[in-house]
Amino acid sequence: MALFACDWLMWLLAVTSSELQFYIFFPAPLAYAFSFSHTPFLVFPHTLFLYFFSSFEHLRIAFISHTYHMAFIKYIKHHWSDNPFDIIDCFKQSDYNNQVTAVEEFKKAVRKVASWSDSPARFWAQVIIQTNFALLEKKEIDDYWLKVDLEIANKMEVKQYVSAKRKIMEENSGENSGSSSKKINIKEVESRLPVVTRNQNKLVLENENWSGSGSDHTFKEETSSSSSSTIKNKKKTDYYFYLVGDGQWEYSAPEGGEKWIVDDLDITDQFLKYRCEVLESAKNLDVLSTVDQLALNFICFIGENSSKGNRMMPNIWKKMMDDSLKSFKIMPVAMNQVHWIYKINQAMRSGGVNVAKDILNHWCSADKDRHSEIYQNIYDTLLKVYPSNYDTSDANEDTFVKDTISPILRSYFPNDEYITSEGANGVIQASCDSRRRFDDTAEGKKGDYSINTNDGKFSQLVLLVECKPPRNSISGDIPKLARCLKDCLNKMTKDGADNFDLTVCGLVCEGRQCHIYAADHKFHGMYRCYEIGTFFIPQNRHDFDVMMGLFENMNTLQEIVIKNAKLCIESIRQKQNNAKKEMIIESFDSPIRINETQALQYLNSSSSFKLGSRAGKKLDFSKY
Repeated sequence: MALFACDWLMWLLAVTSSELQFYIFFPAPLAYAFSFSHTPFLVFPHTLFLYFFSSFEHLRIAFISHTYHMAFIKYIKHHWSDNPFDIIDCFKQSDYNNQVTAVEEFKKAVRKVASWSDSPARFWAQVIIQTNFALLEKKEIDDYWLKVDLEIANKMEVKQYVSAKRKIMEENSGENSGSSSKKINIKEVESRLPVVTRNQNKLVLENENWSGSGSDHTFKEETSSSSSSTIKNKKKTDYYFYLVGDGQWEYSAPEGGEKWIVDDLDITDQFLKYRCEVLESAKNLDVLSTVDQLALNFICFIGENSSKGNRMMPNIWKKMMDDSLKSFKIMPVAMNQVHWIYKINQAMRSGGVNVAKDILNHWCSADKDRHSEIYQNIYDTLLKVYPSNYDTSDANEDTFVKDTISPILRSYFPNDEYITSEGANGVIQASCDSRRRFDDTAEGKKGDYSINTNDGKFSQLVLLVECKPPRNSISGDIPKLARCLKDCLNKMTKDGADNFDLTVCGLVCEGRQCHIYAADHKFHGMYRCYEIGTFFIPQNRHDFDVMMGLFENMNTLQEIVIKNAKLCIESIRQKQNNAKKEMIIESFDSPIRINETQALQYLNSSSSFKLGSRAGKKLDFSKY
C-alpha cells in the first residue's frame, strides 16, 4: 500500500508540474509499478531507486528547459511587431548551440505567448502556429546553424592547442632562462588544426594529422530524443590584452627620487615589485583584477577591499590606507543642522512630502548658514522629485542623474570665480591627449559630470563624476576613472600646474551607492588613487535617513575640490617645476578582448597578428 500511495503521489507531482510548464514525463519505472499495482512486492528496491532518480532528473532538465525558453519569450515580447520578424537574431539572443533543442524551445515559447490574454503579441503567436511555424523553414536558418556548429568545433580544438602551447612556453622558459623560448610556426599549426564539414547529421573533423588530446573527432548534432535530456548553452572563451598603446613596460625609480615611506617601510619599492609581477601576468594573457590593471599603469589603487585577491601583503595595504586618509577627515554636520535634517527625514517617512516641505520652510527662515543653505537647496529639489510612489530603482541613467545626482552637485559646486561645471557631452581633454599618442583619430573620455577650474585655456579638471543607474549598478567605471584621473594629473604637470600637493577627485555612483576617490602624484613610479568615503542616495521617501552620510561626505569632497582648484590656478602661474615633469609616466589604453586564435598568434609572437578597425590601430604585435 505504501508503494501504491508513493506512485500516486509522484503521478500527482507530474500532473501539477505540467500545469507550471515544467513538462515532466512519466518515467518507465512508474509504468512498471502501475502494471503490478495489486502486487507491489514485484517493485524491487533498485527499481524504486531508479524511479525516484528518473523523476528528479526530469525535474532538473525541465527546469533548465523552462529557464532557457524564457529567453525566447522575452525576445518575442519586445520584437513580435518587427516586420519582418528576425528569427536569426532571436536564436542569437537565446544563445543556444543546438538547432533541434533551440527549435523545440522556440515553439514552446510561441505556444506560451499565444495563450496570453492581455498582450497583442498573442495574435502574432497564433498566426505563427496556424502557419505551422513556416518561418523556421528559411534557408538562412540552416546556414546559421552550420556556422554555429563549425565555430564550436574549431573553438574546442584551438582552445586545447592554446593551453598546450602555453604549457610548452612555461616549460621552455623554466629550462632556458635568459634565452628565448622555441617558437612554433603558425602555418604548421594551422595545417594540424581540424577541417570541419557537415556530413548529414554529423560534423566531421577531416584532418588526419590532428590528434587533440581527449577530444572527440566526431561532433554529433542533438536528436529530438537526446535534446530532452541535454540542453547546452554556448560558452565563449575570450582573452584580454592589457598592453595596449604606448604605455611604459619597465621602470626603475631614480636615485634619490621621491618615495612613499610609512613606518620605515618603503611602500614605493613594494608597489613597483608588485607591478613587475602584474606585468608578467599581462604578458601571459592572465586575467587581471581591477587593482592589477591599475597597477600596470603605475596607479596604486587603495580601498577597503584592495588587499583581497592581490599579491601584496594585507598589512602593507593597511599601512597605505591609514596613511592616505590622514590628509582627509570626514566633515560632520553641525548639531543645530542635524536637528532639522532629522525632522525632515522623519516627516518623509511618516507624514509625507507636504509635511516635510513645511519643516523645510521653517528651517530656511531660521538658518542662513552657508552649509545650511546647501542642505536646504538639495532638500528643496529632492522633495519635488520624491512623491509617495517615486523609487530610484525604476530610473534609467539619464533620469537618475537628472533627478538625484545633478541637484546635489549643483548645490555643492555652483559656478564661481574658481570652478565651472560641465555636463555629459563634454570631452575630457586630458583623456583625449593621452589616447591620441597612439591613435590620432581617438576621442577623449566623456564623463557624466565634471568640475573644472575657471581658468580659460589653462582650465584643468578637478572632479570627474561617473554614474550607473540602480537597475544597472554593476559598473566597470572605476578603472576608467582612475586612468582618467592620472591623465588629468599628467596634463596639469605639462601645463605648468606642477605642485606636488595637487589632488584631483572622482565620484563613482553605482546605483544608489556612491564612492569618493582622490588621486595624487607625489612619488616616483606611482600615482595614488584612494577611496575617501562612501554614501547613499535615497531610494524612496522612506529612505531619507541616508542624507546625513551624504552631507558629511559631500562636505569633505567640496573642501578638497575647491582647495585644489585654487592651488591649481596659483601653481600654473608660478615658476615651473621640471622635477615634477620628469615623474610623468604614460598609460596603456583600455584592454582589448581577443579570441583564442588571436591569443595563439600573440603567444607565438607572430608578426602577422591582425585586428580590425580601431583595435587594429592599437595593436602591433610585431614589436612584442
